[in-house]
Amino acid sequence: TGKHLQVVLMSVPPGEELGWEIHDDPETDQFFRVEKGRGEVLVERKDGSVKVANVKDGWSAVVPGGFYHNVVNLSKTNSLNFYTIYAPPHHPKGTMDR
Repeated sequence: TGKHLQVVLMSVPPGEELGWEIHDDPETDQFFRVEKGRGEVLVERKDGSVKVANVKDGWSAVVPGGFYHNVVNLSKTNSLNFYTIYAPPHHPKGTMDR
């Protein structure tokens, strides 16, 4: 975690998802980079429709602040491993969830 951004490693177990979220601060943009696995990134547009992006190894994108979004692991056997960058930082330094 730095002053202006934060890198977070994430892993979604087979068949699971992160769950829909929106950041409290609409200025918090989020970058995703898939390292291993396959899944979907869903982003709710301003008109209420949902944009679905199929993701796999090497895929990356930005979710602008103020948009609901979710990450779903489509595999039944392998984890979806990726990292995300928040700018500005979103989680307290040293946060670990399991």
